[in-house]
Amino acid sequence: MKTRIAPLRLGIERQLRVIGLLDGADEVGLTPLATLELHTLAYLSDALAPVWGLPLVDAQILKGRRPYFPSLQRDIDQLVGLGVIAVAGATYIQAGAQWQVDARFSLHREYADPILNAVRQYENRTRELEFVREVVFAASALGREGIADATSVDAAYGDPVVGEGGVIDLADEQGNATADVARRFAALTGQETSVSPAAMLHLYVRHLFMRLERE
Repeated sequence: MKTRIAPLRLGIERQLRVIGLLDGADEVGLTPLATLELHTLAYLSDALAPVWGLPLVDAQILKGRRPYFPSLQRDIDQLVGLGVIAVAGATYIQAGAQWQVDARFSLHREYADPILNAVRQYENRTRELEFVREVVFAASALGREGIADATSVDAAYGDPVVGEGGVIDLADEQGNATADVARRFAALTGQETSVSPAAMLHLYVRHLFMRLERE
Protein backbone atom coordinates (compact mmCIF):
# COMPACT_ATOMS: atom_id res chain seq x y z
CA MET A 1 0.00 0.00 0.00
CA LYS A 2 1.21 3.48 -0.87
CA THR A 3 1.78 5.34 2.39
CA ARG A 4 3.55 8.50 1.22
CA ILE A 5 2.39 11.36 -0.97
CA ALA A 6 4.58 12.97 -3.63
CA PRO A 7 6.22 16.13 -2.22
CA LEU A 8 4.65 18.46 -4.80
CA ARG A 9 1.16 17.41 -3.69
CA LEU A 10 1.76 17.70 0.04
CA GLY A 11 0.80 21.36 0.39
CA ILE A 12 -2.55 20.80 -1.32
CA GLU A 13 -3.19 17.63 0.69
CA ARG A 14 -2.48 19.44 3.96
CA GLN A 15 -4.72 22.33 3.03
CA LEU A 16 -7.61 20.03 2.09
CA ARG A 17 -7.16 18.13 5.33
CA VAL A 18 -7.21 21.34 7.37
CA ILE A 19 -10.36 22.49 5.60
CA GLY A 20 -11.92 19.08 6.26
CA LEU A 21 -10.96 19.15 9.94
CA LEU A 22 -12.40 22.63 10.42
CA ASP A 23 -15.55 21.64 8.54
CA GLY A 24 -16.04 18.67 10.86
CA ALA A 25 -15.30 20.84 13.89
CA ASP A 26 -18.03 23.23 12.75
CA GLU A 27 -20.52 20.34 12.71
CA VAL A 28 -19.81 19.37 16.32
CA GLY A 29 -19.52 22.91 17.65
CA LEU A 30 -15.77 22.87 18.25
CA THR A 31 -14.84 25.91 16.19
CA PRO A 32 -12.90 28.03 16.45
CA LEU A 33 -10.17 25.44 16.94
CA ALA A 34 -7.05 26.42 18.85
CA THR A 35 -3.67 25.81 17.25
CA LEU A 36 -2.92 22.87 19.55
CA GLU A 37 -6.30 21.28 18.88
CA LEU A 38 -5.91 21.61 15.12
CA HIS A 39 -2.40 20.16 15.09
CA THR A 40 -3.47 17.31 17.40
CA LEU A 41 -6.39 16.41 15.13
CA ALA A 42 -4.04 16.53 12.14
CA TYR A 43 -1.67 14.16 13.95
CA LEU A 44 -4.48 11.73 14.81
CA SER A 45 -5.61 11.84 11.18
CA ASP A 46 -2.18 10.69 10.02
CA ALA A 47 -1.76 8.14 12.80
CA LEU A 48 -5.14 6.54 12.02
CA ALA A 49 -5.05 6.90 8.22
CA PRO A 50 -3.78 3.31 7.70
CA VAL A 51 -6.94 1.99 9.40
CA TRP A 52 -8.89 3.50 6.50
CA GLY A 53 -6.30 2.47 3.92
CA LEU A 54 -5.43 6.10 3.20
CA PRO A 55 -1.97 7.57 2.54
CA LEU A 56 -0.19 9.65 5.15
CA VAL A 57 0.10 13.39 4.66
CA ASP A 58 2.87 13.96 7.22
CA ALA A 59 4.51 10.64 7.94
CA GLN A 60 7.13 11.96 10.37
CA ILE A 61 6.85 14.39 13.25
CA LEU A 62 9.51 15.68 15.60
CA LYS A 63 8.23 14.86 19.06
CA GLY A 64 7.63 17.77 21.38
CA ARG A 65 5.48 18.17 24.46
CA ARG A 66 2.51 18.35 22.10
CA PRO A 67 2.23 17.87 18.29
CA TYR A 68 3.22 20.79 16.08
CA PHE A 69 3.87 20.57 12.34
CA PRO A 70 5.74 23.63 11.01
CA SER A 71 4.83 22.64 7.43
CA LEU A 72 1.17 22.31 8.35
CA GLN A 73 1.20 25.70 10.04
CA ARG A 74 2.64 27.28 6.91
CA ASP A 75 -0.24 25.85 4.89
CA ILE A 76 -2.74 27.08 7.49
CA ASP A 77 -1.16 30.53 7.26
CA GLN A 78 -1.51 30.43 3.48
CA LEU A 79 -5.21 29.56 3.78
CA VAL A 80 -5.61 32.48 6.18
CA GLY A 81 -3.97 34.75 3.61
CA LEU A 82 -6.34 33.47 0.91
CA GLY A 83 -9.33 34.19 3.13
CA VAL A 84 -10.40 30.53 3.38
CA ILE A 85 -9.67 30.41 7.11
CA ALA A 86 -10.58 33.10 9.63
CA VAL A 87 -8.14 33.63 12.50
CA ALA A 88 -8.69 35.23 15.88
CA GLY A 89 -6.51 36.05 18.88
CA ALA A 90 -3.20 35.33 17.16
CA THR A 91 -0.14 35.51 19.40
CA TYR A 92 3.21 33.72 19.54
CA ILE A 93 4.37 31.41 22.30
CA GLN A 94 7.80 29.95 22.95
CA ALA A 95 8.11 26.18 22.75
CA GLY A 96 11.65 25.23 23.67
CA ALA A 97 14.00 27.03 21.31
CA GLN A 98 11.22 27.79 18.81
CA TRP A 99 8.34 30.24 18.58
CA GLN A 100 4.93 28.92 17.55
CA VAL A 101 1.75 30.69 16.56
CA ASP A 102 -1.12 30.43 19.03
CA ALA A 103 -4.51 31.36 17.58
CA ARG A 104 -8.04 30.13 16.98
CA PHE A 105 -9.17 29.08 13.51
CA SER A 106 -12.49 28.63 11.72
CA LEU A 107 -13.65 28.44 8.11
CA HIS A 108 -14.70 31.49 6.15
CA ARG A 109 -17.68 29.75 4.56
CA GLU A 110 -17.95 32.05 1.56
CA TYR A 111 -14.60 30.74 0.31
CA ALA A 112 -14.39 27.31 1.96
CA ASP A 113 -17.75 25.89 0.85
CA PRO A 114 -17.01 26.14 -2.91
CA ILE A 115 -13.76 24.24 -2.29
CA LEU A 116 -15.56 21.53 -0.34
CA ASN A 117 -18.29 21.24 -2.98
CA ALA A 118 -15.69 20.89 -5.73
CA VAL A 119 -13.67 18.30 -3.82
CA ARG A 120 -16.79 16.20 -3.16
CA GLN A 121 -17.19 15.65 -6.89
CA TYR A 122 -14.38 13.08 -6.62
CA GLU A 123 -14.94 9.77 -4.85
CA ASN A 124 -11.44 9.45 -3.41
CA ARG A 125 -11.52 13.02 -2.07
CA THR A 126 -14.95 12.47 -0.57
CA ARG A 127 -13.61 9.42 1.26
CA GLU A 128 -10.73 11.46 2.68
CA LEU A 129 -13.13 14.16 3.87
CA GLU A 130 -15.34 11.51 5.47
CA PHE A 131 -12.30 10.14 7.27
CA VAL A 132 -11.15 13.43 8.80
CA ARG A 133 -14.77 14.24 9.67
CA GLU A 134 -14.94 10.94 11.56
CA VAL A 135 -11.70 11.76 13.37
CA VAL A 136 -13.19 15.06 14.55
CA PHE A 137 -16.50 13.44 15.53
CA ALA A 138 -14.71 10.79 17.58
CA ALA A 139 -12.30 13.25 19.19
CA SER A 140 -15.10 15.66 20.10
CA ALA A 141 -16.16 13.18 22.79
CA LEU A 142 -12.89 14.00 24.57
CA GLY A 143 -13.79 17.70 24.90
CA ARG A 144 -11.32 20.50 24.27
CA GLU A 145 -9.10 19.61 27.22
CA GLY A 146 -9.07 15.96 26.23
CA ILE A 147 -8.13 16.77 22.64
CA ALA A 148 -5.25 18.92 23.88
CA ASP A 149 -4.00 16.08 26.10
CA ALA A 150 -4.79 13.15 23.78
CA THR A 151 -1.28 12.59 22.46
CA SER A 152 0.11 12.19 25.98
CA VAL A 153 -1.67 8.80 26.08
CA ASP A 154 -1.56 8.00 22.36
CA ALA A 155 0.12 4.69 21.57
CA ALA A 156 2.67 6.19 19.17
CA TYR A 157 3.16 9.76 20.37
CA GLY A 158 3.06 8.81 24.03
CA ASP A 159 5.60 6.00 23.62
CA PRO A 160 8.28 6.68 26.28
CA VAL A 161 10.90 4.99 24.09
CA VAL A 162 10.82 8.07 21.83
CA GLY A 163 11.94 11.09 23.84
CA GLU A 164 11.35 14.75 23.08
CA GLY A 165 13.32 15.71 20.00
CA GLY A 166 13.06 12.19 18.60
CA VAL A 167 11.28 11.37 15.35
CA ILE A 168 7.99 9.51 15.28
CA ASP A 169 7.70 7.71 11.93
CA LEU A 170 4.08 6.82 11.29
CA ALA A 171 4.94 5.33 7.89
CA ASP A 172 6.86 2.59 9.72
CA GLU A 173 4.35 -0.15 10.54
CA GLN A 174 6.25 -0.94 13.73
CA GLY A 175 6.43 2.75 14.62
CA ASN A 176 2.73 3.42 14.11
CA ALA A 177 1.43 1.82 17.27
CA THR A 178 -1.71 3.97 17.05
CA ALA A 179 -3.07 2.25 13.94
CA ASP A 180 -1.95 -1.12 15.31
CA VAL A 181 -3.88 -0.66 18.57
CA ALA A 182 -6.97 0.52 16.69
CA ARG A 183 -6.90 -2.65 14.59
CA ARG A 184 -6.47 -4.80 17.68
CA PHE A 185 -9.77 -3.55 19.06
CA ALA A 186 -11.47 -5.05 16.03
CA ALA A 187 -9.71 -8.36 16.69
CA LEU A 188 -10.84 -8.33 20.33
CA THR A 189 -14.48 -8.19 19.29
CA GLY A 190 -14.10 -11.56 17.57
CA GLN A 191 -15.64 -10.06 14.44
CA GLU A 192 -12.57 -8.42 12.93
CA THR A 193 -13.79 -8.58 9.35
CA SER A 194 -17.14 -6.92 10.13
CA VAL A 195 -15.87 -4.02 12.28
CA SER A 196 -15.86 -0.88 10.16
CA PRO A 197 -12.89 1.52 10.04
CA ALA A 198 -15.12 4.16 11.64
CA ALA A 199 -15.90 1.81 14.53
CA MET A 200 -12.20 1.04 15.02
CA LEU A 201 -11.47 4.75 15.11
CA HIS A 202 -14.15 5.42 17.73
CA LEU A 203 -13.00 2.45 19.82
CA TYR A 204 -9.47 3.82 19.79
CA VAL A 205 -10.55 7.30 20.85
CA ARG A 206 -12.66 5.73 23.61
CA HIS A 207 -9.47 4.02 24.73
CA LEU A 208 -7.73 7.42 24.87
CA PHE A 209 -10.62 8.79 26.94
CA MET A 210 -10.35 5.97 29.46
CA ARG A 211 -6.59 6.44 29.76
CA LEU A 212 -6.99 10.18 30.29
CA GLU A 213 -9.56 9.49 33.00
CA ARG A 214 -6.99 7.38 34.85
CA GLU A 215 -4.25 10.01 34.61
